[in-house]
Amino acid sequence: KKPWFIFVILPWLAVTLYFALLASERYQSVAKVIVKQPDGMATMSPEMSLLSGLGMGSQEPDAELVKAYIQSNDMLDYLQDTLKLSKHYSAADVDLLSRLERDHTKEEFLEYYLKYSTVEIDPNSSIITIANQGFSPEFSYQITKAIWQRSEWFINEIGHKLAQEQLE
Repeated sequence: KKPWFIFVILPWLAVTLYFALLASERYQSVAKVIVKQPDGMATMSPEMSLLSGLGMGSQEPDAELVKAYIQSNDMLDYLQDTLKLSKHYSAADVDLLSRLERDHTKEEFLEYYLKYSTVEIDPNSSIITIANQGFSPEFSYQITKAIWQRSEWFINEIGHKLAQEQLE
């Protein structure tokens, strides 16, 4: 009877106490975005998407580009510069198990960011769902808003560059 108590009841009690007493509250903000080109043309040709390694898994390769950008170091750098993301995630009032370490490496920071941010693409509609967790409702919303605004800038920038190249 003792192994059953040690391996079932004791871990269950520890987890319950952690979530009831110690765990920091997390808030999630979700945005749904659709990427459409005005003329129905994708910004990337099939040949270019194959060369970039993204493939043509969906009808909207732009959605795949946006997803890759959201999950990139470039987006993380932008969020760090504009919102001081690491300061929020490593705040002293965040519990030890959820907190980002203050002396984190860039790779650890990206891994942490990806743990608290998800990006999914609906294969039928190409709607991108962006979800982010933060330790306050306002900051969670700010993260999500900054991501979709920067993603919009990113896809528009690609479209402008493509148009400029076509003009040349």
